[in-house]
Amino acid sequence: RLHLELHGPHDDRSIGAAEELAYLTWIYEGDAGSALESFDRIITRLDAKGDNTAATKGWIHVKAGVIALAVADLADAEQHLAAAGPMLADAYGEVFAARPMRHRALVRLYAGQDDDAERLARSALDACLGAAEQEYIVARCLVTLGEVLTARGRYDEALDALSDAETRMARLTSTDGPDLARLHLVASRAEYKRGNTSAAVARADRAIETLEATVSQTHPELAAARAHQLMFKAKDDPAPRERLTEAYEALDNAFGPDHRLSIASLRAAADHAESTNDDHAVRRLRATIEALERRRESRIGRELHHAHPHFWNL
Repeated sequence: RLHLELHGPHDDRSIGAAEELAYLTWIYEGDAGSALESFDRIITRLDAKGDNTAATKGWIHVKAGVIALAVADLADAEQHLAAAGPMLADAYGEVFAARPMRHRALVRLYAGQDDDAERLARSALDACLGAAEQEYIVARCLVTLGEVLTARGRYDEALDALSDAETRMARLTSTDGPDLARLHLVASRAEYKRGNTSAAVARADRAIETLEATVSQTHPELAAARAHQLMFKAKDDPAPRERLTEAYEALDNAFGPDHRLSIASLRAAADHAESTNDDHAVRRLRATIEALERRRESRIGRELHHAHPHFWNL
């Protein structure tokens, strides 16, 4: 606000402050809509300036792509991230293209293109390994690779990559933050899928503890972490269905009712109802799931809806 009053909307200081505020709005408040709208306005300002703005626009496209990916707008995410790569490479060198590349790996993964996802994840990692002052991005690339390998069913490899990432992060930062929380959440999924429920719950607990200390209580990442924790616990918990329903409500508020995680939480509740022979609840929950799946398929298309079965059954 002060920069706008003192220097006007097209000054670099005003644009820089607006960019930081927009990203913080997402990181700590989880407000994807406001952040993306702000980035669109900033790009319009930069286009009006028309001089040496490619590097700044590159970073904005990365941030907008990350947010679009988080809320499952894969087309928008791909558009932003594809635009960012050449801009950052031209401004700073090819190694900086690894930033959008690692996120594009997840776009491919969520679209069911597993081979492309792993290729991009490994290319991003290889681009940063050994490069000066790139240790933290190496750690983040390892987390991305861990998520891809988990989805491909290679859980031991995934956990090795995540262990390497955790070691690097611990060496580079003195405080926990959202990046480390995401690492724990990916690791929790890998542990659960290979049958280690207690380790999965412990990792989810660590993710929740970190996020509760650093982000808004309504942040989508925190809602996702809590839902994962409840779904992991449902395997051994005799009465988790009410809490699973609460998880769905939180995910609905964060992502929408037909987001893959929202539906997964309802599926876990239905599985639990079936295990306790509550036929009425099973019928009700399965009918709701079928309606939401039809809605999701209509919204994003049949091919994308059915692209990646790994994400439907936690």
